Amino acid sequence: MQNGDLATHFREELIVILEGVLCQVTVNEEPKRRFRRQQPATYHINWHELPLKRMVTIKERWPDYELNVVTFISPRLADEAAEFLDLIDAPYDSISYQGMGSFTGSLRYRPHVRAVYDCDPQRLDNYGQLGRAVVRGEDF
Repeated sequence: MQNGDLATHFREELIVILEGVLCQVTVNEEPKRRFRRQQPATYHINWHELPLKRMVTIKERWPDYELNVVTFISPRLADEAAEFLDLIDAPYDSISYQGMGSFTGSLRYRPHVRAVYDCDPQRLDNYGQLGRAVVRGEDF
């Protein structure tokens, strides 16, 4: 909003779903015990190299695009993934946990979203025309 321009500016946004596209997540939950408190779940994350390289290429070619990473599993997984992506200097603008229902419901009010990359065919139906199918561990 400079020089009399009253239009709001949104950056174009690409959304990448963490589980499936960037990595394969295995949730290890402790069995429920009668007298002990249940331990929190731990995650075994197997990162895919090719999609991480694609993230670097996207940010170099189109620096004006926002590259957001979303997970549907838990906020703790989002924190662990953010630590890893910061460690390897992978470019991203945000990483967050969102519920599946609230995420798909909010897409209709976000006109600046250009694509949602996911590899799960059941979830792809919920994104409408924004959904882009990705083969697990392959380039997007």
